[in-house]
Amino acid sequence: QNLLRNNKTANDMVFAKTPAALEQSRQQFLDQAKALNQRLETLLSRLKQLEQPGDAIRISESLQSSVRKIEQDGQAIYQIQLAVLDEGAKIDKIKADFLNKISFAKVAVDLSFKSFADEDPYIASLTKQMVSQIGTMEYMVNAIFSTNSLQEMQAIQRNAVSIAQMILSNGEVLLQEVPTAKDNGDFMAGVAALKENDGKKGAIARYVLLQDKRNQLMTQVQQLSANVEQAMKQEQELLDATKTIGNSAFAKANDSISSTTVSTMLSLVLSLVFAAIVGWRLSNSINAPMTALQKILRKLAVGDFTQRVEGRFSGEFAELQRDI
Repeated sequence: QNLLRNNKTANDMVFAKTPAALEQSRQQFLDQAKALNQRLETLLSRLKQLEQPGDAIRISESLQSSVRKIEQDGQAIYQIQLAVLDEGAKIDKIKADFLNKISFAKVAVDLSFKSFADEDPYIASLTKQMVSQIGTMEYMVNAIFSTNSLQEMQAIQRNAVSIAQMILSNGEVLLQEVPTAKDNGDFMAGVAALKENDGKKGAIARYVLLQDKRNQLMTQVQQLSANVEQAMKQEQELLDATKTIGNSAFAKANDSISSTTVSTMLSLVLSLVFAAIVGWRLSNSINAPMTALQKILRKLAVGDFTQRVEGRFSGEFAELQRDI
């Protein structure tokens, strides 16, 4: 689950629309990676204290390595996406300015030079071509910003380069045919904007390069996902290894309990046997003298004083033997 959260947060960075949202996702990603690393460190420390950890230590170290790779991938995703957002914001401004200027230039060509076009069919044809070409350029700029295919972008870029060259070429002719055209601010601003955004440079060219960077971002995301998948496999292996360790410890505990039980029962049996032997000998040590003394006392009771107590007694029985 922790690994899946890392993967989701990395994707959140990819889809972040602002640097602030990107930074928030990055911090969340780093916190998750840090927490996961700490848990792995704790687990590894405990595994090293075991007598027979099996493959658990090796798997745990491999998992740590994978988590570090995931963290590095996340940092790389952050850096690329930050660059993409920054460049994208700059390109958007350039694009808006460019479209605005060529739009006014189109109006200038269509209306400001109408009087010249009405008098000269060549100028009329030239301005008509330029209006159409500028309209095509506007379409291409919007089209290239609407596709996600690098191949389509590059095709549009090549066409945009050709159209820009045609417009600039026709603009040069128009300046020759209508010298006052250089005094038209909107027309000259549009020509300057086309020179700065001729497809080889400017908004279109930079957007194509930006898409290449986005492709790098997707490649980095795929690499992170592959490392997450690898880490999840290692995590499952680690769970299996720790389960094996637990089962082994449980079996040893059972064996130990069984051995202790047998030892206890054996000790109890030996104690009972010993107690029985001691009790028997103690009983004999009391019963034998008592039986002999009782026999002599019966003789004495009937007046027979010729009997003696035979046997070897100890303690109080010995004293009583002497007295009799």
